[in-house]
Amino acid sequence: MGTIILEQVTKTFGPVVAVRELSFAVQPGSIFGLVGSNGAGKSTTLKILCGLEKPTSGTARIDGLDCWKQRAQVKLKLGYVPQSFDLYPDLTVEEHLQFFASAFRLDRARREKQIGGLLERTDLLAKKSALAGKISGGQKRLLSLACALVHEPKILFLDEPTAGLDPGHREALWDWLYALAKDGMTIGVTTHYLEEAERCVEIAVMNAGRLMAQGTPTELKKNSLVQPFEIHAEPMIPALNAIKQEPEIFRASLSNGAIRVLAHGPEALYRRLETAWPYPEIRCRQMNWCEPTLDDACSALTLPIKNIPATGAVV
Repeated sequence: MGTIILEQVTKTFGPVVAVRELSFAVQPGSIFGLVGSNGAGKSTTLKILCGLEKPTSGTARIDGLDCWKQRAQVKLKLGYVPQSFDLYPDLTVEEHLQFFASAFRLDRARREKQIGGLLERTDLLAKKSALAGKISGGQKRLLSLACALVHEPKILFLDEPTAGLDPGHREALWDWLYALAKDGMTIGVTTHYLEEAERCVEIAVMNAGRLMAQGTPTELKKNSLVQPFEIHAEPMIPALNAIKQEPEIFRASLSNGAIRVLAHGPEALYRRLETAWPYPEIRCRQMNWCEPTLDDACSALTLPIKNIPATGAVV
């Protein structure tokens, strides 16, 4: 199994609404990404699903179990890697795995098999006798993942999973997640890195605690609410600084040697710049429309853009 369902979940902390009427479903064996800027409500959503936070209203369920009322049963089904994992600095790498295996009451044979396999998969075998307080940040991240997997959960939640990992270990981690999903594990990932989100099967975009859109990366790009265009100009940095002053523009950045522009009313702005380039000290060599990226699509949903409602619609 591994089905996740949220129905109208709201979580408040005093006057602060961290999650607002959040509803979505995740099917077994999927890699599901919660995407949004810091403070969007991603980590709070994961904590609700893990039974670490009680919803103010609404219901979160895993395999039909209420994540708060039946949290003891739910916790047996899942592994959770928080954004900040507090290791015990005076325990070794292997002792951490032994501790978590004991907490889940694994018998000796299963415990030794799991720990040996996890040490090899995380490239921590050579570090098994090292104190957790003495290993690198990336190795600590891998150890926290191994601890979450030691009891072979049906569902795995990772909050910013590749923070602190070098490119090689980051690629290895994603290969591992794909292998786990292939074997039927449901995986939920939070990230504000769009290149990470591209790796997910499905994405939910959050902003200020609300669901803005849900779909595959391809669907979100296809249904993007913005139409970007590029400006090839020189000198580049003065051109970028000048373009950012245009009132219609809500984002302009350098990308592949050009200025990538997202704007309110992009067609009118494009025609105006093309017809009467307003910067005599800057030479515009070329302008062209381009396909929206996932970054563009999510920016349109998470930045304060005029006339774009927060509907929570599924694309």
